[in-house]
Amino acid sequence: MRSDVASAQSTPHTSSGRDDLVGRDTECATIDRLIAGMGRRPQGFQVVEIVGDPGIGKSRLLGELRHRAGRNDRLVLAGRAAEYTDGLPFGVLVEALDDHLGQVGSELDDSVDLARCATVFPALSDIVTTVSAADGERYRLHRAIRSLLEWVARGRGLVLILDDVHWADDASRELLDYLLRHPPAASLLVACAYRPRQANAKLTAALARGAEEGLTERIELAPLSRADTTRLLGPEIDKRLRERLHEVSGGNPFYLQALARSGMAAASIVDSSAEVMLRNELPLAVEAALLAELGMASPDARLIAEIAAIVGDPFDIDIVAEAADAAEEEVLTRLDELMALDLVRPARGSRRFAFRHPLVRRIASNSASELVRLGAHSRAAKALERQGASAAMRAHHVERSAQPGDEQAIDVLVQAAEESISSTPAVSAHWLRTALLLLPHDVATKQRRVQLQLLKAHALALVPDLSTSRELLYEVLDQLRPGSADRPRAVKLCAMVERLIGQPDNVRGLLRRELSQLQDPQAPEGAAFKLELALADVDTGQETGGLGLAREALTTARHHGDRALEAAVAAIIAVHQSLIGNVNEAHDWHVIGSAAIEGLHDSEIATQPYALPWLSWSALLLERYEECLRCADRASEMASSGGHGYVISYLLNPRTVALRVVGRLDDAAADAEAVTESALHSPSDGLRATTLCQCCWIALWRGDIDAARRMGEQAVHYGGLGGGTCRPLAAASLVAARMAANDPNAIEDFIAMVGGPELPDVDPLNKTTICEYLAAGEIARGRVDAAEGWAALAERTCPPGLRRRSGHVLLARARVLLARGDAEGAAQPASEAVANFVRVGARYEAGAAQLLAGQAWSAAGQQAQAIAELEGALAIAEACGARRMGEEAARELRRLGRRIPRTQSRSATPQQELTGREREIAELISRGQTSRQIAAELFLSKRTVETHVSHIYAKLGISSRAALATVWADRAAPE
Repeated sequence: MRSDVASAQSTPHTSSGRDDLVGRDTECATIDRLIAGMGRRPQGFQVVEIVGDPGIGKSRLLGELRHRAGRNDRLVLAGRAAEYTDGLPFGVLVEALDDHLGQVGSELDDSVDLARCATVFPALSDIVTTVSAADGERYRLHRAIRSLLEWVARGRGLVLILDDVHWADDASRELLDYLLRHPPAASLLVACAYRPRQANAKLTAALARGAEEGLTERIELAPLSRADTTRLLGPEIDKRLRERLHEVSGGNPFYLQALARSGMAAASIVDSSAEVMLRNELPLAVEAALLAELGMASPDARLIAEIAAIVGDPFDIDIVAEAADAAEEEVLTRLDELMALDLVRPARGSRRFAFRHPLVRRIASNSASELVRLGAHSRAAKALERQGASAAMRAHHVERSAQPGDEQAIDVLVQAAEESISSTPAVSAHWLRTALLLLPHDVATKQRRVQLQLLKAHALALVPDLSTSRELLYEVLDQLRPGSADRPRAVKLCAMVERLIGQPDNVRGLLRRELSQLQDPQAPEGAAFKLELALADVDTGQETGGLGLAREALTTARHHGDRALEAAVAAIIAVHQSLIGNVNEAHDWHVIGSAAIEGLHDSEIATQPYALPWLSWSALLLERYEECLRCADRASEMASSGGHGYVISYLLNPRTVALRVVGRLDDAAADAEAVTESALHSPSDGLRATTLCQCCWIALWRGDIDAARRMGEQAVHYGGLGGGTCRPLAAASLVAARMAANDPNAIEDFIAMVGGPELPDVDPLNKTTICEYLAAGEIARGRVDAAEGWAALAERTCPPGLRRRSGHVLLARARVLLARGDAEGAAQPASEAVANFVRVGARYEAGAAQLLAGQAWSAAGQQAQAIAELEGALAIAEACGARRMGEEAARELRRLGRRIPRTQSRSATPQQELTGREREIAELISRGQTSRQIAAELFLSKRTVETHVSHIYAKLGISSRAALATVWADRAAPE
């Protein structure tokens, strides 16, 4: 019987000449279409997910993709995640890209953040000095890798093949999620193969979201039909045996071939059923068939297969030799035997091999005895250490071979945890959990245990698993006596976690208890606790005495000569004073903080990670935007190198606002993207609200009203959950977006949300700005008297000494005067507003004021002055990327007889406005294709295409295919 099946396998029976691609004609056609479309898709980026059970043919289809893409002169890079190795951050990406980067790394240019990429890809570490990725910086790392992929894909385009991503590490999955939300601007096709029943829920959710955006296409591999089974095995095989093989294999090609390879007679598989007898994902008959294959090897060769399976897949000859405690020549001899049996095959690299299939590896690994397993893991860990492998690469073997009390093993696990805490904090927490299990429970190790628990709590906070982190921190605090060296650090971390959870009362209770137990009121840790209490007050907008204690902390800081702490306290007080409108006092405190930190080395500032972020905040509120950016940039670099990623949210938000105000809208959007990534993974509703609020303003100023409104609604949702100061700020961003969308109920809804017509819930600084927006909204509704009321409220509540806020007061007054017909009277305050905005560098708002001044001069009949102001507004709009402002300025100039090219006032691009699917359809329309033709090419219904077309028209403000073709050609044309 075996000879019949074996002879059938030796001859392919498919039209393609590839025996394991039987029944995959439709899938291959899809692959061809995706490859052919790489150069045509407007968005450039596409993901194809290849889904199916183990052995169904995912890897083989990826191999065909690789072959066909190479035939089309595409660059193809491939990696595969392996079972048991999910502790290696970005492991599947490293396998795919690292060798190629080693060849081309010296050619990389400034478009790639080499320093950050080098923290992931070893091949780049010889080219550039790496940076240490901070806890909250992994989303900037994602952006850096996206830029790297864009660079690699230049020219030929890139097909990136990622196999077995159900085993991929958290960092790789997070990156794929990021790329689907922020697609690379490159001709890049990512192919992901995975088992759906083992896939991570976040991964499948990200892919589903990508499908909605037209970025993801799914190929789901089905079992072979009986006819396909006949084609695969050949008609000369006994029909009854073919039927039984098909039945037991369930049409799974790998199972079918495994059974055929083993030569199992029909009688031996009668009692096995793929549907009802599963163990380790394998039907018992298939497991028996694979074991039979393994059993054909000699005992020595089988031992080498078992040890190789334990070492990894693919595996290195040298590591296997050491893990087996065998001579290299002996290992090579046994590998020859295993290759002859087609159990292992050569892999990429001169001394590397891989198992024929992950399931073959699993069978070999499961066959090893416990003694063989322990010895192999132990010797593999030592071999990797001698090769200079990272602790993260060794940790898997150490974990499975170490004995309790093994100090060296504990050190490796802790080092692996420290290496992975920024990119995969869940893995870091896992290694620490193992290290703690190995650490003896005795007096001698008590301090180290507490320190490891603190590090684990930190990792858990970053996952974020705040509840578990808090529970562990209170357990640590129970073990630490007042006055112990580690207690202040534990208290501060616990306060931070409580604050992130949204429990300010718990924060205050914890810190006040700690203060009451201090023997020395002037102790440095007392000042740190008082600083945390002040933070709780500023975060919630409530004065519960924390800010009074902050002043005491300042005395302590000066007593101990701690200038970094002094700067942090002064900055936090400055922020508080600014928010309540005490600008002069806020200025004085900011000067104190700036003077305290001046001349300090980074290592001195790092002792107080809040200092620079809060100086950045106070500079922002005092309208010192360039100073704000300098502080934020320095703080960001220090957070990256010092591991203080939890302050990222404090420093990215002010930086984003400052970039927006000075008119760097693209940079502001990039920063908002980074902080949004952090906020999405944060449990803090307040952080999400604050972040989305900024996204709303950026979208509004860029001219994307739909996006602004969407972001504003989300900000209000989270602001309602988070409470505190974020709630009214979220409401303010939404009302601005709704008014821009001509929503008739926007103002009344906003008044109800913020406590009434005096806007009592809005702080004085933001109240001035929003009143100007409300005045413009009332004028648009024809309610000039109401607009005058808002202008009066802005003037009445504007804090003195702030030119930008005063500019908004002037702008509100000018709007009212112009609406009442006093054009010349309106021009004067509008021009004064321009001067105020220019003085502090508020570039976008200077453009808005120039636009209003130009409209006023035009209404007054002063054409030359009107044109000068309007041209200035148009220039600012073009430079900032403010599409709506530019279009309005261009319309006014055309009305005055100036010729302005239509494309000049369009500073945004269709790619920024449309979804991935809409961009794809717009590109096809621009080529003259009908809806029916587009539907056929994209496998959509004609009705779905027409729906997308209507959305495209609405977003681009056009009404015909001819207009779309013109717009698309204009915007795609080179500068």
